[in-house]
Amino acid sequence: MKPHFIISSYMIDKEDYDPSYYNSWTSACKELGVEFSVVDMSPSETSDEEFYNKLPLSCRLRLGVIPVFFGSIEYCRKIKKVLKNKPYVMFFDENKLDCSNYYPKFSSDIPLLNNDYFILEYKNLLENWDLIYNVLKKDIVFIRPNSNMKQFTGGNYLTNDTGKRTFIEMSNKLNGWGIPVKDKELCLVSSSKKIISEYRFYIYDKKVITGCQYNRDLALDVRTDILDKAKTIAEMVAKQEYQPEIAYTCDIAELDDETFKVVELNNGSTSGLYAMDKKKIVESIIDYCHNYMKGEFNG
Repeated sequence: MKPHFIISSYMIDKEDYDPSYYNSWTSACKELGVEFSVVDMSPSETSDEEFYNKLPLSCRLRLGVIPVFFGSIEYCRKIKKVLKNKPYVMFFDENKLDCSNYYPKFSSDIPLLNNDYFILEYKNLLENWDLIYNVLKKDIVFIRPNSNMKQFTGGNYLTNDTGKRTFIEMSNKLNGWGIPVKDKELCLVSSSKKIISEYRFYIYDKKVITGCQYNRDLALDVRTDILDKAKTIAEMVAKQEYQPEIAYTCDIAELDDETFKVVELNNGSTSGLYAMDKKKIVESIIDYCHNYMKGEFNG
């Protein structure tokens, strides 16, 4: 059975910095002889039945294909809900890529960007704001969700009362869901670092299969050329005994001291792929589908 790629229009719109993004998917799928569809719907505004009925017919009737989904977090959550008892491929888990899950499982030679961290619930963090300076001894710190479900956007904050007020405002304003951050939401706090550039790599079956630069000087800057040092760190992650998923993305940062660190891991089906080689990604998923149908991997 061959895969049928079903991509949310969100993924296409997200990459509007490059009009060739859509063509890169279609050309890769066409060259490799697999189907490709774009679905345009808002999971939050669509009932489960409407959402299901808008999926391609080949997906709903299993006409000799394996549906492969790429899209937003909300889109992937909806897919899991409406197709819970049906076979499909989607690299999306809401817990395996929590920082608190993979940080302690990686070997000590993996250079984590936020290696000097502690984790507190959102409410406890606000109630004990003075603790931040007492622990880290820094005037500016970085705070992000422990989860990779984007409950709010990570950022740098002063450790004084002004920083606390700014964090409250920004964490609720930039959470992407339009709802207040929950009191028990786990937050990771670390010292602030100066990032020069960022790279994203796609890891499949313990191998780095493609990657690109996506950020420089805090601005979107997509390039296909990759610094060897960044790729080397990603390859170290790929070779770790512990792997959170069979396929995921790994972000690597270049710091102002010319070192390279692991920023975070993200789900393979929800990450922006920027200028990555889509053909290599499609090839990896064809391989996965072949093994998936044989039961060698858990889908």
